[in-house]
Amino acid sequence: MICNEHLIKAIKNKDAFALEILEKTSWYLANVMQQIHLMIGVDRFIIVGGFAWALGGIYRGVLVKHLKRIGVWGLEPKKLARFIQIGANDDMMNLRGMGEYVFWQSGRIKQRSEAGE
Repeated sequence: MICNEHLIKAIKNKDAFALEILEKTSWYLANVMQQIHLMIGVDRFIIVGGFAWALGGIYRGVLVKHLKRIGVWGLEPKKLARFIQIGANDDMMNLRGMGEYVFWQSGRIKQRSEAGE
């Protein structure tokens, strides 16, 4: 039986079959990200969880590659590179997001997209 740990190890070892699985399955997530962006204007996705944290830049790179191929209306390459982030591997992610939102709403900080990030 293949589990996440086996797949992650194989991807990191550049196993062709494992990389093909990653390419094919991540295509659907990239499509949904593009659709959510077009429908409601989300300008940044922060991916969290064990699989994303274990693969880090590899996973992010595959998703960005798919989005470049699909195209994301309104995002030039510089912004597309920041469209997807791998979130911090800790228990504070939701609190950070809530804190940024509260300070942004109060006008104390600029939203990341407004600050040119």
